[in-house]
Amino acid sequence: MSYDKFKPDDIFVNTIKAHPKQSFFIYNSEVYINQHGNLTGQNGPVTSVPAGYVSLYELNIDRTSNYISASEVGGTEQAIPDKTKFNTLEGKAHRILAPSNTVPYWSYTNHKDYEAPTSQNYPLSASITRQLTVLDSYNKNLKVDALRNVALKYAVQSPHFELTSSFLARDLTKTDNINLIHIPTIFYESTIKKGTVNLKFNITGTLLAECADTRRNGELIETTGTNPGSVVGLVFYDEGLIMLTASHDLVDGVDINYENGGTSNTDASWITYGTGMNDGTSGDGLVSASFGLD
Repeated sequence: MSYDKFKPDDIFVNTIKAHPKQSFFIYNSEVYINQHGNLTGQNGPVTSVPAGYVSLYELNIDRTSNYISASEVGGTEQAIPDKTKFNTLEGKAHRILAPSNTVPYWSYTNHKDYEAPTSQNYPLSASITRQLTVLDSYNKNLKVDALRNVALKYAVQSPHFELTSSFLARDLTKTDNINLIHIPTIFYESTIKKGTVNLKFNITGTLLAECADTRRNGELIETTGTNPGSVVGLVFYDEGLIMLTASHDLVDGVDINYENGGTSNTDASWITYGTGMNDGTSGDGLVSASFGLD
């Protein structure tokens, strides 16, 4: 083996690709990130965002409300540019640095009449969100149908990404109650690492069901439950989206009232997974259920 001696002008480049783990725990309509609660400082939450959220820029660490709310800076309200005009050739937008106790704002160099910029106050925050999609009056699940072309990108990995499939004898774009879990990019950067997604459904602290992308192809396989080995959902790695499609009862005799003021209980299934995950749902029955997402 030969060796080369480094010269004074040589540059050595070393790249390390890291995949930090993100762990979410959902209980009683509250989200806990990486097993941490919302730290409280002298003036309230340290990052000035709600519990279960992360601050996108962390510009207001333990500040009082008068340093966080919108203010007048040079006669211009803090704002973000109108995205419908920002990338056009008709005009420009430029960033103005405000005084140190406020946040930057945007101002227009006008060449034509523009719509007013959309007001946006700091701090900005993000968290995971559950969305239960349903059929519209035309028997169409519009949220799922909008993902049809995106899903085709993953169809080479698994036929389950063909949302309308004669082979699987199903049409998810015409299926009621599809459960979507939205994960903002701040938690995974450019893509979710394959083989790392794991979902747990607990009842009164006991593991009821679990699924994971064990095949590293976007299929969520039920590993614990009443139908182990079955595909219960899909992972869109680049888009930060989890689609849960299986509606089978995960255990006999365990029904929960998920809605405040509701009159009937609902079977524990992957369709009800994540109830209370920033979806506006709260109910007495939720104290029995908890959910894990890694």
